[in-house]
Amino acid sequence: MGGVGVTISAPGEAREDIFEYLGTCFVETIGILSTWPGGQTERLTGTSMSSPHVAGVVALMWEQALYAGQTLLPEDARMRIRDNADRVGTAPLDSAVTGYTFDLEREGIIWAPSALGAPPPTPNLPPEVSIDSPADGATFNSGDTINFTGTATDPEQLDISAQLIWTSNKDGAIGNGASFSTTLTNGSHVITATVTDAGGNRVRSNISIDIGSPSAPTMLTVDSIFYAMQGTNLLTTLSVSDEFGPPIDGANISITLVEWLFTGDFWESTGTTNSQGDVQFILPNAAWGCYTTVVNDVTAEGLVWDGLTPDTAFCN
Repeated sequence: MGGVGVTISAPGEAREDIFEYLGTCFVETIGILSTWPGGQTERLTGTSMSSPHVAGVVALMWEQALYAGQTLLPEDARMRIRDNADRVGTAPLDSAVTGYTFDLEREGIIWAPSALGAPPPTPNLPPEVSIDSPADGATFNSGDTINFTGTATDPEQLDISAQLIWTSNKDGAIGNGASFSTTLTNGSHVITATVTDAGGNRVRSNISIDIGSPSAPTMLTVDSIFYAMQGTNLLTTLSVSDEFGPPIDGANISITLVEWLFTGDFWESTGTTNSQGDVQFILPNAAWGCYTTVVNDVTAEGLVWDGLTPDTAFCN
């Protein structure tokens, strides 16, 4: 809506669901029910859905101006929509769907009643989150029990610390609430405390801590799987590190890439990580569909793979 990047948000999906495939959990987007040629209906997602939401509001504004004998100029429509956005600073929310994109600015979501002359919505302000312990940069011995405490305060709901969800970039979900204790695997961890208030505002706080001595790694892990389209080619990039965080150069990886939505076809491939711990696989002329990756094996001298494949899914 003018300027650089997206300046207003609108619904591009109805919701997100979790499903299980090949023993792994994935997040998938559920589209908005829409009309389709031939008297059909179809669930569609993305800008194909969000753009009509905004266009529909503009059409109502134009109709309102027409009946009032007025002229609605394009910039007037833009200004009214921008000035009457809801949840500025908090929307759009983050999404676990791989194909979701976000321009790192939260300009708010379109509010049709306000754009048509109703009073602006009362803003629901986001909470504040802090991790009180351990301290950022703290180091612990292997096997130590670590005490975690955090605080979450919301302008409307006050203390919502009990709703904190704690995760580690290496170990996944590690705890809930204002305080808990647990042990973590050896290595460098980014600890995240996340809370979502009643208004849907999601806020998080991060710290980094180290567990054990990094002098003698024994395990390696696949940290992430990233997908991208290059023309008609599907690029799948895996990143590998040891339990202390450094990337692993020269690790041999075997994967199976599966298109699970339409065909069930699969492709097996092997590759070797570079000095950044990354290895990229290319599927030429990738058909339309949804893909997931299963890591079959990872080998590197002196290290043992932990056997885990990150939860991933990608739809082109």
